[in-house]
Amino acid sequence: MIHTQSLINPHLLDHSDMILSEMYRITAPNGVIAITDNNPKSAVIQNLPPVLFTLMKSTEPHSDQYYSYNVEEAMRMAGFKDVTTIETDPRHRTIIGKK
Repeated sequence: MIHTQSLINPHLLDHSDMILSEMYRITAPNGVIAITDNNPKSAVIQNLPPVLFTLMKSTEPHSDQYYSYNVEEAMRMAGFKDVTTIETDPRHRTIIGKK
């Protein structure tokens, strides 16, 4: 499992597409990749009180890029098929793609 905040951080944000392409390259034929991460579309995150969201952004200055990065589309662009997102709990999602 890969935590996408490890892919999408201030140092790697510009390389996330390249990282996903490399993940595709090394995945076995018919292999599956699963990425578990915060779900920016979850009600919990969407309904954070403004003060908490501001506090979160102060400790995670790359949050805007992080939450606007479309992991599903990037996986498709890297070549993964049948990309599916599953809500794993009220705050998290798992994105699955098949080679």
